[in-house]
Amino acid sequence: MNAAELLSRNRFVLDGMSLANLDFTGLELANVSFLGAQLFNCRFGDAENPARIDRCRFQGATLEACDFRYVEISRTSFARATLVWCDFYRSSLGPSVIFEQSRVTFTSFNRADLSGTTLRRCNLSSGAGAGILQEDASAFADFHARWGHLSADEIVDRRRTRLVEVVDVFQALEGAWSGQGAYADDSWACQRRKWAEFWWNVQTLSERRGDGDREVQKQLAAASRALWLGVAGITTGFGERLGRSILTLLVLVQATGATLYLLGAVRDPGGAKSSLADHFVYAWGNLVSNAPERLSITGSLGETIVIAQSVFSVVFAGLVGFVLANRIRYS
Repeated sequence: MNAAELLSRNRFVLDGMSLANLDFTGLELANVSFLGAQLFNCRFGDAENPARIDRCRFQGATLEACDFRYVEISRTSFARATLVWCDFYRSSLGPSVIFEQSRVTFTSFNRADLSGTTLRRCNLSSGAGAGILQEDASAFADFHARWGHLSADEIVDRRRTRLVEVVDVFQALEGAWSGQGAYADDSWACQRRKWAEFWWNVQTLSERRGDGDREVQKQLAAASRALWLGVAGITTGFGERLGRSILTLLVLVQATGATLYLLGAVRDPGGAKSSLADHFVYAWGNLVSNAPERLSITGSLGETIVIAQSVFSVVFAGLVGFVLANRIRYS
């Protein structure tokens, strides 16, 4: 029995059914109920003649290895559904596509329009594996091998560029979540995107091809970008992590105090080397431009370190204020 006959016979109510290997392409699926159904390897998408899904109900359903490529989905609920190994390539999810309490694992949203969906971070991080397929290299290869539409060589090449797809997917999620006022999810997506960019640049460095000027420039650009992203991610969470930014500032001050102590650069009124505690006091005082008058700094190297600490402290203090203001504004 094909999909059209099944829908007609059951009057568009397929609640609780086990559906496998059905082809819904080309059908107008309006007000169809899949409540609690189990769908395996069902095909809705097709580049030439995809299905149109409107006002359908997939609440509590389990969808595994289902193809939604190029499908337009609107006013449809996937609430409490489980989606595994599904493909939404170039699909359009919106308006009012609901994912409340759903679990999405190893699913591709590459180049999908996500502007109208309520898909959230909790949906993508509640499963046993990565929500976004492209984040897991081995799952990415298994996914394309399972679908069988790419050769082994093409899978290897796609696996090499999968991080570009990660960046694109999270960029789309950022835009959708920011527009919907889901700022915490937007911040999370931003960090995931930036880390994907970091690893893509690291990968570029490991894949040097040739020694021409253009290749050298490409490597230098990747190295500088990777260094910048790595430092920004570790120290501040790309300007999104308040706690990490404060911790970096504290570490900077403590590291300055310890370095000055090793150099013996802080002196007491008698000119003798001050205690370890005094070195830390001087570093903390320098943070707020109020170092104790009884202590003085000696040596050009010690002075350089103090000046560098002042510069970086101003930068990180300003960043902490920026992150805190955004946190208050969007909380």
